[in-house]
Amino acid sequence: MAAKVKVEGLRETEAALAELGKSLGKGVLRRVAIKALQPFDSAWRGMAPDDPGTGGDDLRSSGGVSTRLSKRQAKLHRKAFRNDRASVEVFAGPNDAAAVPLEFGTVERFQKSGKAVGAVAPHPFVRPAWDGTKDAMPAAIGRDLWVEIEKAAARKAKKAAKLAARG
Repeated sequence: MAAKVKVEGLRETEAALAELGKSLGKGVLRRVAIKALQPFDSAWRGMAPDDPGTGGDDLRSSGGVSTRLSKRQAKLHRKAFRNDRASVEVFAGPNDAAAVPLEFGTVERFQKSGKAVGAVAPHPFVRPAWDGTKDAMPAAIGRDLWVEIEKAAARKAKKAAKLAARG
């Protein structure tokens, strides 16, 4: 069953972002998205499995919230979204090849010799983290977006006044 979401104020938001200009507007959107994804980032890290034999939080210390992807991820992303000209993209989650088999598990694997090397049981941690944090994001984005727009507008006005005072 799909959840209904009511969104208001998009015209006003779009107009305010356009008034800031493309560069300032993108910066505002980027900061808001990064801040909104922080609870998800903390949640998946807290649920991620850890191998005590490796001597550290390997999976937990990978990834995070960023506007950048690894070379491999960027290549795959370009193929999938070739015609999509999104204004701002922010990515969150683990950046470790081991995350996928840990999240979904694997079937019994065999070497070429036929020797069984085992299976990995699924240990979901990213999806439950997303499910637990996604509902709070729209309100956080709405609240933080206007705060960031007002801050950026104030900085822009201050800079304009400074330039005008110089002559």
